[in-house]
Amino acid sequence: MARQSRKLRSAVHAHVLVLTVCLAAQASIPLLVTPRAYAAQDNSDNLLRNPGFEDGDQGRPEGWAYFLAPADGAEAVWDETVHRSGKRSVMLHIGNPYDQEVYNNWYQHVGTLPAGKKLILSGYIRSKEVTDAALWLQCWGERSQELLRLVTTSVGYPICGTGDWTYVQTSVTPPPEMAFVTVRCVIAGTGTVWFDDIRLVAEQEHERDTLSKQTDPHPTLTDQEHLRELLKAHQELLEVNKGLADNVRLLMEEIGGLRDELDELTTSIETWHSNQSDNEDGPASHPSPVPPFRPAARYKRGTSRVEVAP
Repeated sequence: MARQSRKLRSAVHAHVLVLTVCLAAQASIPLLVTPRAYAAQDNSDNLLRNPGFEDGDQGRPEGWAYFLAPADGAEAVWDETVHRSGKRSVMLHIGNPYDQEVYNNWYQHVGTLPAGKKLILSGYIRSKEVTDAALWLQCWGERSQELLRLVTTSVGYPICGTGDWTYVQTSVTPPPEMAFVTVRCVIAGTGTVWFDDIRLVAEQEHERDTLSKQTDPHPTLTDQEHLRELLKAHQELLEVNKGLADNVRLLMEEIGGLRDELDELTTSIETWHSNQSDNEDGPASHPSPVPPFRPAARYKRGTSRVEVAP
């Protein structure tokens, strides 16, 4: 019974983890930004300032800031002990889950962008027992709260669990009315994650020609329709996660009840054996106890319900 219960809990936890990763991959919730943006350095095609997190002072990398929702054990660190190249990286650690989904992140705003060129965001992520980690690229209008477009590396390069430095990439074609972009190094859920060697570059002409040959000619959803669809899927996944959590709670309560009944049955049997020993010349003074009948909870495969036999 205990072995089956552990297997069932592991399966449920794994299912919840997969759903959480999908949820983070489809999320399109804007985070608070400010319009101040950094221009590209003249000696590099990388549009980011301090992309390897090497320069800075007072415990913070130059050009970068972080958003960290208050919680016990939550940390945003400019890390000198873990790095892919150079001597530093940035780290996020979330020890306990929040009541609502939170996307803590290191971020940088970028202005002075090449007009009409596709933007490609890439970098490296290292993870330890993380729910989900990704790079986000957000396109903003003139007003800082006007999110025009969002892409995330979780779609093509999902990062979860524990792993060494892994390359991730995503891209976006900025809308004409875009004022600036925000690059975010994001963690969703719990765990520890490091980011290093982040690149934001404009697509070159030969890359654009190659991509145009592979473009699907069928029409696609508009940006607003796409955002609405993602938000709808986001809400549905939240409801599924809630249902799974409720089922796990009911299962644990049922297992606890069975454990108590087994303890009572064991005590009754020991008492009966003791009475048998005291009455060797005749039958026991107390009849053999009738074991209680209470069927165990069953997890119905292919559903998110715990069923109890009648």
